[in-house]
Amino acid sequence: MSRMGSYSMLPESINLSDYRHCGYERGASEIEVVEWYRYICDGILVSMIGLIGIIGNICAVLVLRRPKLKDCFHQLLIGLAFFDTLYIICGGINYTFRAFEENVPLASANAYKITYPHLILPFLNIGLCGTIFMTVAISIERFLGICHPLHYPPHTRKSWFYIVPVSILSILVNIPKFLEAEVHWMDDVNAIEILEEQAATVNVTVGHIPKFIPIYRPTKLRLNEVYIEIYVMYFRIFFIAVIPLFLIIILNGWILYDIVTSKRRREVHRFGSKRKWRRELNLFIILLCIVVTFICCHTPRIITDIWEFSYNNERKTCTMLNKIDPHINFFSPFWILCLSHVAHAMGVLNSSVNFIIYSFVGHTFRKEFLLMVRCENRLRGEGSRRASGTDTYVNTTDTSGLCNSVQKKSVQTSEVNSSKILSDLEEKQKMLEIM
Repeated sequence: MSRMGSYSMLPESINLSDYRHCGYERGASEIEVVEWYRYICDGILVSMIGLIGIIGNICAVLVLRRPKLKDCFHQLLIGLAFFDTLYIICGGINYTFRAFEENVPLASANAYKITYPHLILPFLNIGLCGTIFMTVAISIERFLGICHPLHYPPHTRKSWFYIVPVSILSILVNIPKFLEAEVHWMDDVNAIEILEEQAATVNVTVGHIPKFIPIYRPTKLRLNEVYIEIYVMYFRIFFIAVIPLFLIIILNGWILYDIVTSKRRREVHRFGSKRKWRRELNLFIILLCIVVTFICCHTPRIITDIWEFSYNNERKTCTMLNKIDPHINFFSPFWILCLSHVAHAMGVLNSSVNFIIYSFVGHTFRKEFLLMVRCENRLRGEGSRRASGTDTYVNTTDTSGLCNSVQKKSVQTSEVNSSKILSDLEEKQKMLEIM
């Protein structure tokens, strides 16, 4: 970072070297490293991971809507998938556009600039807050389900008790985000160059010359120091970083302690049977994997937020110096900027891996997913056979019966096994009577 420019307008009483992060310009080598991180993390990783995450979240919702997954926990996972997808879409558009800004067509660039202030920016933050608050809500649901199953039985835990407050809170917290940026139309200084480029391929007239181009810029509210200090710094770091992380760690630590210290007989008594206890335990393991992934992926974001919070006073000092010398600006260290790009990719990754967690850890989810895939394959096979005319006796209107038959087979198998067990017991009783 360059401390001195070609000239300085600062009084001699002010020594710029006393302010570590105030300067005139950033070094070229640092800019090159930051741009590389922007291109890799915000551009390539966010776009690739985000695409996979959207597909995974859609598949997760399709599975979670099945009849056997109608309990409160799995319905909360649908809410989590919604906020994750919202964050992936808005964050993916925002980060990827900025990474590939030089290669984006003019029409797409203008569409991004118009939608950014009142659509992309606020809904990106709503999706982020919804993901964080929903993780806290799922932790609360598991805390009540495992530590207090008798006081809060499953039929009293409704998913809308959690989803509605989380949705309202996520919107209320981010209302100021709708007022932080605005679209400004300015004269297009490159109109003649654009005309020459278009004239090389198609016939254009003077009427085709773009007169104005959109740009987005911060509003007076966003530049207000009181707003920055109270809302951007203090409120957001505690409300969407420190407090949620503290609650998640405390709740899940409490659940782990309760599981480790409680005796098995006591758990069976509280839940009614070993099968119910094992099911509740499996749901907690799913939550634990979500929480561990959440903490790992959001750690870079929390680190950058804490750093900005710690150096807020120096930022305000640099802002005051900027009024004396407009060439002076506040520069975050380049490793913070690099870490912020890593945080973008990690945030999208956190919203994209839940389907993998459900598939590997969730027993019921995995069974229902495989059953759904099996049904789709059967429907596709029956459809191809009907199209070829080789299976004319199948009722073409009864497609749902094919999937239902798969579910009924498992029930019939269990009934046959139970009947065999009863017959064996009857034979043993007869042998005892003969003896």
